[in-house]
Amino acid sequence: MKCTIFLTILAWLLFQAPVFQQTTPVVSSEATSKAAFSAAFDMLEQDRPLQMTMETDFRHLKFKRKVKDYQPARLSYVDAQGVRHELEVEVTARGKMRRNTCEFPPLKIKFSNKDLGPKTLKLVSICKKSGSYEQLLLREYVAYRLYNLLTHQSMKVQLVKMNYVDVNGKGAPDASFAFIIEHHDEMAERNQGKILEQNNISHRMLNTDEYERMCFFQFMIGNTDWLVYSGHNIKVYGIENTTNVICVPYDFDYSGFVNAPYAVPDERLKLPDVTDRYYQGFSRSEEMTMQTARLFLDKKQEIIQYCEDFPYFDKRSRKHARKYLHSFFDILEDEKKLKGWILNHCDKWPNP
Repeated sequence: MKCTIFLTILAWLLFQAPVFQQTTPVVSSEATSKAAFSAAFDMLEQDRPLQMTMETDFRHLKFKRKVKDYQPARLSYVDAQGVRHELEVEVTARGKMRRNTCEFPPLKIKFSNKDLGPKTLKLVSICKKSGSYEQLLLREYVAYRLYNLLTHQSMKVQLVKMNYVDVNGKGAPDASFAFIIEHHDEMAERNQGKILEQNNISHRMLNTDEYERMCFFQFMIGNTDWLVYSGHNIKVYGIENTTNVICVPYDFDYSGFVNAPYAVPDERLKLPDVTDRYYQGFSRSEEMTMQTARLFLDKKQEIIQYCEDFPYFDKRSRKHARKYLHSFFDILEDEKKLKGWILNHCDKWPNP
């Protein structure tokens, strides 16, 4: 896979200096882009946050969030030799609910050099200024990482500690955690595939093993905010030289695992609360579905231990993750519950 300019920068950051030095000489983005890191995200699959700074007009970004125009910005970091690097980019607000509701919306970052890979990347930032909302962001980040544990056919993510600087001296958010999501084109390329249009996708086209695994994962984290037919929070790619298509989920802030105060279940499902689970898989043979259940049970300890060891959870998030995941595995380990919640609950989603 070709190395993108931004992911190359992130690879450098794994060995960064701890703080920014304003007197550090600047290295041009062109020189940085030539660094020899051809598999950046493979190096970045860890939870050590990358220290970065973003400079832009945040007041304009906040008040013009509904306008999709990009505005100039600068990303900077310090490498292992203590040299400060800067990259000129453009940013715009993105998303639907969070774009309109959050004090500071998630961002899309656009790069100028198309030859170095994907033109844009998504940055997920905290919705509101509070420690509890920062924990919600970390829960969503962990949801991505849990899916990474289950399959390589998933979006990779990188945790960031972002410092924000307003070019006019005021209006910037406080420094906080954020995370960057791998571009879907690179995810597909990494898996020898290509992103497909989703207008005509049906369950007959899906790789049933991967699709069922995704449905189990969405059930595990209590996420119903997705739909294959419309492409809502799902990317679909085809695998080269096969007829298989793979569904890859993203955006988990409406899941019960995250349990954000603004999240509500789809009204068509008539669920009392966003933490209530609803299985959305298709009917398969009991034997095949049991194989998927065993896959998750085999990963039980690794999944739970990841949450126990995640260093940035507070006590409340750790307790919530532990309790919520154990309730999922309790279903898989109980034959009667497994039949009621999953085996006898297939093909239940309302028709599109």
